[in-house]
Amino acid sequence: MKAMKLVYLALALMLVGGGCEVSKDHLKDSTSLDASDKQETAKESPAAKAYKTEVMDLTKELETSMGEMSKIINEDSTLSTSKQRFRDALANVSNVTNKFNALTPGDGQKDVHELILRSLKIMRDGIEDVYVYLDNMNNSEVNDGFILINQGSDMYMKAIKKLY
Repeated sequence: MKAMKLVYLALALMLVGGGCEVSKDHLKDSTSLDASDKQETAKESPAAKAYKTEVMDLTKELETSMGEMSKIINEDSTLSTSKQRFRDALANVSNVTNKFNALTPGDGQKDVHELILRSLKIMRDGIEDVYVYLDNMNNSEVNDGFILINQGSDMYMKAIKKLY
């Protein structure tokens, strides 16, 4: 049961940690941008560009925080000796997700911003469940928390793809 719960968390960590970064290689190799795509990029407001930059900066910070959680799990898969470190890492991830609330989306980005905020709220709900019930790994709330973290991560990935 404990191993399954940690698998859920590991999946969530891999999704956020490995999947959120936008590859720059495809931008260099992409010579098939049609005129409408170029015009759309040129028309993007400074506020929209700034928002994307801020989201990517916070995404990198989120990846780093989630990576710390993953590192702790890899070192102690049962969390028998590292529960407090894991709780600290959970709190750090939660703090990073709260930073997204302060962002101001540009024109046409409000829907994506709301999706990002909803996904991070789901992650925070899962983090809270895991944090509170971590001492009793057999509690179904811990499992539910890992599931929520995973669902929030999936939703976040979709939101980031919509943004770009």
